[in-house]
Amino acid sequence: MKRFILIIVCITLFLPLKAQNDFEITNHEISLSLEIPDEDLFMIYANYNYMFCDYLGAGCAIGYWSEFGNDGLISFFSNESDDNDKLSRLFIMPGIKLYTPYFIKTNQVKFNIFSEVGYMINRKFTRTIVAYKDEEFMEKEYFSFTGGRTSLHFTSGLNIKFETVGLGLGYSYSTLEYTKNVDFSRENPLYRKNINGLLYLMLSIRF
Repeated sequence: MKRFILIIVCITLFLPLKAQNDFEITNHEISLSLEIPDEDLFMIYANYNYMFCDYLGAGCAIGYWSEFGNDGLISFFSNESDDNDKLSRLFIMPGIKLYTPYFIKTNQVKFNIFSEVGYMINRKFTRTIVAYKDEEFMEKEYFSFTGGRTSLHFTSGLNIKFETVGLGLGYSYSTLEYTKNVDFSRENPLYRKNINGLLYLMLSIRF
């Protein structure tokens, strides 16, 4: 742990010295992100980061995730679905954001890579699912379990910067699916089926 803290401190002190004077350093970044980390789930959140230098920032996001339900996206716009069929939660997510130096630069636009690691915190919930014992779906059994409170969240992708405005497109990687089923699958290891990962879009502005 001490080594990890030392590395972070060294990076924080070293990067400003290596930073290229491509533009005036701005210490505040606000971004709006949309993610579809699974085929039946989406999340949207606003994020604030204090940028210590061009490449390193820390902050917190406030957002909302929701399942589409058994009927897919149509069920999201319908009020007929059961709450157990379509779970949703507000969350907060402190995190760290990193940018690489620009690898393509023109007078109008610049390109670099971004990565962000967050710790998602949302309220626990109890969920009930139905398991059928026979192929004719006549005999069924109900299972109730409590979802977890926290999950890890990672995003990475290409950032396209137009002066102070940035557009990000990349990949999200989250343990939210495991968190939602932690009691139900607690005897299973953390494997790919329990991981969310898909599309990530970000619009950011620095000032």
